[in-house]
Amino acid sequence: MSVNKRAEDDARYVRTGKDGALFLITDDGMVLLSSTNEFRITVSFQNTDWQPTGSSLIFGVPTGHSVTLTLTDATIRDDLVSSKVWENFEESGVRADLREFDFQTLLESRNGKDQRILIRHCIPDGDVDLLNIVPGEIVQHAWTFRCNADPQLLSQLGVDYTD
Repeated sequence: MSVNKRAEDDARYVRTGKDGALFLITDDGMVLLSSTNEFRITVSFQNTDWQPTGSSLIFGVPTGHSVTLTLTDATIRDDLVSSKVWENFEESGVRADLREFDFQTLLESRNGKDQRILIRHCIPDGDVDLLNIVPGEIVQHAWTFRCNADPQLLSQLGVDYTD
């Protein structure tokens, strides 16, 4: 006999990658980035050490955080994100006003309580694949974006415990 009767253990509510999607927000609305096969939003918390006199414990004092979006997409079209990055090279090097992107994620549930996260003011960060060719493999781009705004939880997953 099971002790845990909560719906979180109900396999009907477990989500997989096929239940998620990434959208690019454009002037014309949201565009599904259907060529994206994986993406991740992470937050990195930064702390500084503080050790008061007379204490052997070193405390962590929060100083800030950063938000990063990483994704990999199959190279099918260049008109959404890649073209904006290429425009930065037209004036002999990357301009200081690197194009910002806004994204929204979706994680669908089966009970109508989907999770949506808005991430805004994202700029390319670190290494970005302009082209990545491997014989026998799907041609893909790997992207990393630093998001210069806190993520916003627009809606969250939920479980109805009555069923």
